[in-house]
Amino acid sequence: MGNSRIVLIGGVGSAEQFGGELTKNKNIVSQLRKFGYKVSVIDTHNGRHSFIKLSRIAIAFVFNLVFRPRAVFVFSSSYGNILPMLKLMFRFPIKHKTVYWGIGGVFSAEMLRGRFDPKYLRGARMVIVEGGKMKRELNRCGISRVEVIPNFKRLGQLPSVPKFDDGAVHFVFLSRIIPDKGVGYILDCVRRLNEMGYAGRFAVDFYGSVAPDYAKEFDTALESLPNVRYCNTLQLADWNNYSVLARYHAMLFPTYWHGEGFPGVIVDAYVAGLPVIASDWNFNEEFIEDGVTGVVVPTHDTDALLMAMKRMSDGGYDLDAMSRNCRREASEYDVDKILNRAQIERILD
Repeated sequence: MGNSRIVLIGGVGSAEQFGGELTKNKNIVSQLRKFGYKVSVIDTHNGRHSFIKLSRIAIAFVFNLVFRPRAVFVFSSSYGNILPMLKLMFRFPIKHKTVYWGIGGVFSAEMLRGRFDPKYLRGARMVIVEGGKMKRELNRCGISRVEVIPNFKRLGQLPSVPKFDDGAVHFVFLSRIIPDKGVGYILDCVRRLNEMGYAGRFAVDFYGSVAPDYAKEFDTALESLPNVRYCNTLQLADWNNYSVLARYHAMLFPTYWHGEGFPGVIVDAYVAGLPVIASDWNFNEEFIEDGVTGVVVPTHDTDALLMAMKRMSDGGYDLDAMSRNCRREASEYDVDKILNRAQIERILD
């Protein structure tokens, strides 16, 4: 092991807190320690909302810059969050080894548009992104040391439970309940399908936290749709909850959220054996094989979304075969397979 001291800067949160960035960084830290690295964590979670925490982050960062000059600094947060630190490192007299483990899927496009200066990443020993599209964009910005490492999960025993068996196709949505995740599009398609006489042939359950400014509109829509339910949140940090997810037939994910990278919810769907009907937004087409592990429809195209839901409700897809395909694909995103010792040493040493 060439260099055993790692300073990880990113959102980690408490043991009870989870989410895209937090879960990913918990897994990274766990794997690094598993293979013998000494990891110091500068937890940036909710740093912007507390002057005291922000001050502690700044002090910890400067301390490590000064007193750990041989450490590898691994940044794993959204680019906007860590940009002030990268600027400080750029001007610091001691040149440190850095890795940027990108969170989200938009910072490379923002560089192309001129919002971010790429010079702060050109000196990194590696920039890690979740999809090929981002790698190509960063290469165009003159950043050459870019690797694609997809999202990952710590997988347990894949759940094997019976699907809903009432003659209807049961769809599930699992994400934040906001318009940009395509919630309004789903509700519009449900309403139109019900008007076509399909109300008894399918159902949609929503899981996730509801944005306060969308709650009233969401609740009003549900009142008029008898085959739609809001089921609160589903905490997949508890592995047993994958058995809840596995009862469904397919997942709906017509997102157009600006910060979408490689959504962990796609891996969650695969673990539970659910094909995903998703928009072609950002990286979705790289990780969903149309007709094999899901159905990809054009972003913002509610007619295409409706037809995919209708065809699935009509039995137009072999859902058993697609479910098996998804289960096989899930193993490709196991953290122990993606972040094995050889991969980590290649990144850091």
